[in-house]
Amino acid sequence: MNKILLIIGIFTNSIVNTQSVFEGRVIYDVQIKVKKLDVSKLDKKKFSQRVIRASKKMYKDAKGVSAYLYFNQTESLYELPKNLLNEADKKMNLTKVFAGNTNKYYVNSVKNEFIYQTNTTGEPFLMSFKPVEWRLIQEQKMIGKYLCFKAISSKTFDNGMKKDIIAWYTPQIPLNFGPLKYNGLPGLILELDDNNIVFKTIKIELNKVDVKINNPLKGTVITSEKYLKVVNNFFKSIKKN
Repeated sequence: MNKILLIIGIFTNSIVNTQSVFEGRVIYDVQIKVKKLDVSKLDKKKFSQRVIRASKKMYKDAKGVSAYLYFNQTESLYELPKNLLNEADKKMNLTKVFAGNTNKYYVNSVKNEFIYQTNTTGEPFLMSFKPVEWRLIQEQKMIGKYLCFKAISSKTFDNGMKKDIIAWYTPQIPLNFGPLKYNGLPGLILELDDNNIVFKTIKIELNKVDVKINNPLKGTVITSEKYLKVVNNFFKSIKKN
């Protein structure tokens, strides 16, 4: 890891000396990885055949979507484009759900602010999230004209299942931002494999216009524990009606 950090440090210093301001937008193409749902491990007592069939169809019908990451020297904002959220398509696109749907994610690297806005119940709520812990890997590849390095974040759930997130970041844009809640690397994340979905950069608009973010998120500040209770009560009220 020390060797990687040394290479990145030298690489970043040479870039910063020639261009000290980075701001713009990354456009990601987001695709669901699994097109066929494995129902063999589902508890048939909890899920009816109708629910299982509907779930399998959602995976099969999932379509790719675009996602935006706006950034400047100190802030980033991740969201799906408004025209995508306003689509009149009545079918649920599972890719859009995994890519964040109406949620927005804001990071301020100077103030150490990590906030996301969710509207699951129809009312906007704001919650904080923790920075991701990464392992830097001695592996690299080119994404477009950018040299990228590999990083892995691992998480083990209560049931023992392990989940690895793989990111490819570039020190050529030395900002620690990325899609959704994924950030904290010594370079902008250009590709991300989140088990369910894959983010791939299709366009980078760099230093073309001023990007003024200034934390645009609005809503009631709430803890994740209280929010779970709000969501549970919301869905219980729907079932009753």
